Amino acid sequence: GPGPSKAQTPEPSSQLASVSVEPTPLIVPQEVSEALSNWLTKGVSTDESKAISKRTPLEFADKEFSLKPPKLDGYMYRRAKDKGKLKAVNASEE
Repeated sequence: GPGPSKAQTPEPSSQLASVSVEPTPLIVPQEVSEALSNWLTKGVSTDESKAISKRTPLEFADKEFSLKPPKLDGYMYRRAKDKGKLKAVNASEE
């Protein structure tokens, strides 16, 4: 069959190009940048993480919604315990 004709694919017009606005770059303070960098490279302690969570509580439009992980059932609890991961799981559930 015949392929798509050139008329069906409009070329970007020069008029559109003249209207486009460059996005303003986001400027992040150096101390914020360094804090993020440290979190990515060194991690965040459980205490630090909890302190940050208390300072910046999450709010959702749907008040019923929560980001908390589900509680472990008996099977998953035993698996986490056997693998020595229970401390990490419990820290994330508090």
